[in-house]
Amino acid sequence: MQNIITEIRQEIGRLVLFEPFFATIALGMKLTVSDDDATAWVNGMEMGFGAKFWNGLNRKQRRTLIAHECLHVANMHDLRKGGRNHKMWNEACDWAINQHLTGMEYEFPPEGCTEPAKLAEYAGMACLLYTSDAADE
Repeated sequence: MQNIITEIRQEIGRLVLFEPFFATIALGMKLTVSDDDATAWVNGMEMGFGAKFWNGLNRKQRRTLIAHECLHVANMHDLRKGGRNHKMWNEACDWAINQHLTGMEYEFPPEGCTEPAKLAEYAGMACLLYTSDAADE
């Protein structure tokens, strides 16, 4: 697990050069790794990654994942969730974040809210609009 923490720190170090905004957020987080089937999570104070998921990603996908998690913090998604359904809110926020990262120098991990047609359909929408759209389905 310590090897993964070292790899995460190295990717954050690269973000210092390429994306200092994201690096600033990531440097303020406690880093954790789990050995369950988790992907990644952040709660404003801690950023965590599932070991198996992390090990299945290439370097560019790892950097994208860290930037993605930092945008949850930057957009205060954990604080804005309120009483909303966690799974639905998180997915809505994931779509909004990935929309923001689309077209930049990022490569999305194989899992997640990254379907190009849906990203195009949801272009410019905020999390609240995604959740209301999902509730209508």
